[in-house]
Amino acid sequence: MKAIILAGKKDLNITQDMPKELLKVGNITILERQISILLASGLKKQDILVVTGYKHERIEKIHPNTVFNDKYLEYGNAYGVYLALSGLSDKSGGTINEDLLILDGDLVYDADLINQIINSDKENLLVTKPVEYLAKIKDEIIISEKNTNLITNMIILQKGEKLPEKYKCEKLHTYLGIIKLSSGTAFNFRNIFTNQSFFDGWYTIPLLEIMKKEAFYNLSIPQDLRFTGVDTLNDYNKVVKMFVAGPVNVSQKVKDSTIYLEIGHREPEFMDLFKELRRKLLYSFGVSSHSDKYETIICGGSGTSAMEMTLSSVLHSNKKTLVITNGSFGERIVEICNLYNIPTIHFKYEWGEYPNINEINNKLKQNQDIESVAMVLMETSTGMLNPVNEIGKLCREHEKIFIVDAISALWGEKLNVIEDNIDYCVTNTNKCLGGLPVLGIICYKKSSLEKVKNISPRSYSLDLIKHAKYAEKDQTPFTPMIPLFYMLNQALDELIEEGIENRIQRYKRNGDLLKSELKEIGLSFHLKKEEMSNLMVNILVPENLTYNDIHSKMKERGYVFYPGKGPLEGRTIHLANIGTLTEQDILLFCKDLKEVLSELNKTPDDI
Repeated sequence: MKAIILAGKKDLNITQDMPKELLKVGNITILERQISILLASGLKKQDILVVTGYKHERIEKIHPNTVFNDKYLEYGNAYGVYLALSGLSDKSGGTINEDLLILDGDLVYDADLINQIINSDKENLLVTKPVEYLAKIKDEIIISEKNTNLITNMIILQKGEKLPEKYKCEKLHTYLGIIKLSSGTAFNFRNIFTNQSFFDGWYTIPLLEIMKKEAFYNLSIPQDLRFTGVDTLNDYNKVVKMFVAGPVNVSQKVKDSTIYLEIGHREPEFMDLFKELRRKLLYSFGVSSHSDKYETIICGGSGTSAMEMTLSSVLHSNKKTLVITNGSFGERIVEICNLYNIPTIHFKYEWGEYPNINEINNKLKQNQDIESVAMVLMETSTGMLNPVNEIGKLCREHEKIFIVDAISALWGEKLNVIEDNIDYCVTNTNKCLGGLPVLGIICYKKSSLEKVKNISPRSYSLDLIKHAKYAEKDQTPFTPMIPLFYMLNQALDELIEEGIENRIQRYKRNGDLLKSELKEIGLSFHLKKEEMSNLMVNILVPENLTYNDIHSKMKERGYVFYPGKGPLEGRTIHLANIGTLTEQDILLFCKDLKEVLSELNKTPDDI
């Protein structure tokens, strides 16, 4: 078996200074990934011929077995195929002695796909995917017999041409850029290029002539295999999957929203945007019908910045704050308070230990000088969902201010600012909201903020009272990150359109599926099921393996996840299931994880 990879087309829509085949997926380029999969399937380096063009010397450094298409700007990829086929036949005394794969260079796919193609008993195959009828389809349309998958027609529409309506009843597929040819078919394909008019176009056009004489079959890509053709930036963004609690994969509309007509932040255009954002935030926090009692502010910075703004602005130095912690982010609250010399009572549970409501109630009874209570909704370092509702009831009973870090879980887990008696609820844009990094957001009770206006500012820029005063006039005290305000507007529109409850349920389905598939592999969890959030899970690293072993292999496949923190470092892997991740993404992730564990000589039965 030989392989031709078509690379080196100049595409300024994606990359400015290199072929798009050199874009990275994890640690390696798309081209290196393809070559490694072909090598793993049994081909040798000398069996793989890469057709180059734009910046050809950069590709030659990766894989020296190349043929340079010096007319890449003048002709289509058919000329590159001709050069490669000619090179193969010249080396074989004018013929082609082995079966052949021809692959577009910008494809990201699973190794199993290549194995299925090579092991198929069909000599000539086109890899496709099902597609619904559309009058305008830019890719080649494949029509095949339902039972045998024998291709009966391939339609290539010319610019402006429409697909006839008679094909509405047909089972349609589109060609994905991988073809398998027998040695004889490959030789015939080479000879058809004696007609040089084929040079200026796609290689599928002369292929039509071959398909009239020889049998070709349709291999429709299975749903459990990953496949992406990187034609656009949106395609490339889909390649890397973020299995972390932030930053997350976001929609293309959210990304595009940061391209805007420049406006001044002291002008009416920005003031209108800011006012609209706060209206949507009040709705999303569930307090729009109580806008006389609640308000929101947006600060430039991470969720931690918003948390620091809240703690440093609203807590008195002569009163105590009860901080309930059972992980890293709860302990961060204590660290911030210590930095500002705010007295705390640190109610410290072990990481992954569920808070005891009776113990906390007794602590509040015993310490009358406690002014406020602070805790994290979802402790991301462990994945534990904390009892905010129950603590909120205690705060109401004992008349305490309640501050909640809901950064990783708001709009992914149930939370009700009013019913949970929350005075200050803190979140940000790049978690369950599905926005870009990063703006901090605070929803606060107006009456609670009014009571602390006697506190002297401890920070110049992170002063909640100052921000609240400016927000009353639809302004910010300092120059805001205007592109991210547009981004936030789009992310809120998508949240409201989907529906908050629907998003919570979507994330729950993702979480249930992820945990089920991980359990099926044989992996163990750090927490009990009833203690876990729907949004993430910490899995235990299998014995005799390390986090780095697994992370490195999975990153090569385009996945990002994080290690455990603190006492869990080296022991756990942090996996989240939010953002635009789909159930299909989760199934593919778990399939790849199972394969990686097997590659590392750790089968599921051994775990």
